[in-house]
Amino acid sequence: MKNKKGFTLVEILAVIVLLALLIIFAVPAILEALEGGRTGIDKINKKNLTDACESVIVEVVSCKIHDETYGALGIHVSDTLKGKCDTLQDLVIGKTVTTNVRNLISSGYFRDDDHNCDLDKPIKITTNSSTLKVTVDLSEVSCRKKK
Repeated sequence: MKNKKGFTLVEILAVIVLLALLIIFAVPAILEALEGGRTGIDKINKKNLTDACESVIVEVVSCKIHDETYGALGIHVSDTLKGKCDTLQDLVIGKTVTTNVRNLISSGYFRDDDHNCDLDKPIKITTNSSTLKVTVDLSEVSCRKKK
């Protein structure tokens, strides 16, 4: 009997075929899981953005206004008007105000530590004047984790 060392060609080909099959089935599943994670991050960040916008409007309605409130709404108000609740309410309630993620971050209402969100895309905040219901339009904002 001969002393065999190494693998036969058939054994090597069998291992290669098994590895190829594993790759064929595993890679799509991994890519799908990564995409699901990016979608989840987008939904969570958009919910947090909506909450941040609603917080700003609550402060306006309740007259708990500070300098950051103006910045979050992207409203540039002169020093003589700052702190005047009625003036800010007139600018916001019953109207659509456009701001962006950058304004919400710089004024402390939102955090985007992983830099997932488009900073300068418009966020439209509409407040119904009779019910004070707040509608936040984030249709142009994406908060998907960058690939």
